[in-house]
Amino acid sequence: MRSITEGGRQVLGLRLDINGDAFFDYARDGHMIVSFDPTWPPERSGDDPHALDHLMDGLRFQTSDDDVLDDPVEAPESISSALTLIGRVTETDLATDWFLARHSRIRPTS
Repeated sequence: MRSITEGGRQVLGLRLDINGDAFFDYARDGHMIVSFDPTWPPERSGDDPHALDHLMDGLRFQTSDDDVLDDPVEAPESISSALTLIGRVTETDLATDWFLARHSRIRPTS
């Protein structure tokens, strides 16, 4: 992600691996700004791990421990919150129509 953001570009990513682990990444101008697991956001990495905090109000990421019974957060809600965060950064509604649409904003690198 860092190499494709050189020259002032930004990239947001949400990836899920075959084991069900999730990763949220935000890179800008050749630097990883913030990276975290949506189910455990206290452990963040990057040049500015709290750069997106102002956009995270009302989102629920952390998967609750089994001993927390009031208002638990499940993994699907954490993933949904990560998608909402991407929408807030890009000012795009990431609804079903967006996911099913064809997008052509990928530009070849020079």
